[in-house]
Amino acid sequence: MAFFKTFYDIAGSTSYTTHTIGAFDANCSSGGGEFRFVPSVPNASITNIPGIRIKPTNSTVGYWERVWEGSMNVGWFGCQNTTSTPLTFSALGVSQATLDSRYGVGFATTSDNYDTTAIRYALKMMETLGYQSLTFEPKTYWLTRACELPVRIVGGKTGRGMFIIDGNGATIVKANTLQFNFFERIPVQGTYPSVNDAVAAIYIDNGFTF
Repeated sequence: MAFFKTFYDIAGSTSYTTHTIGAFDANCSSGGGEFRFVPSVPNASITNIPGIRIKPTNSTVGYWERVWEGSMNVGWFGCQNTTSTPLTFSALGVSQATLDSRYGVGFATTSDNYDTTAIRYALKMMETLGYQSLTFEPKTYWLTRACELPVRIVGGKTGRGMFIIDGNGATIVKANTLQFNFFERIPVQGTYPSVNDAVAAIYIDNGFTF
């Protein structure tokens, strides 16, 4: 087992075993943890998931995956620990190309910050990976835009589920003067007249406990 400063540093390891990382990246104070190597032949169809899974840059076999039990943690996805308004990605020198490669094209912009992106991505992963509980760290989070709550999809249809979001004593603060909801639910879009049925299904089938 070796220690790597960041999640992205571990990709360069040529020792395909379990390692420990200190933080999400050089700008963050969270995201550390233990990652085990999972053999997979080939790994071309495996996608990287920031904070959870990453493929080696020197091999086409296998990937590292976070070791954890229980709920997901917002800190895994890269947060800063500041008592005043944090810098944007742009101000920190994080390019749009880097954001697109990490989170997918257009998910985050250089006018966003780490906290906003971490929360939004954690909520997205709850839906994508099927985890129904998420824990915040007891810190101040700075938001630049709304965070969309997850929709549980099973076999292409909504499935009844309860998402549990534990604030854990966190404080959420706006990082700009724009008007937006901290958390919002956006139903799946449909075509008339079935659109109302689709909207109703989302609201009926998915509950949230904060």
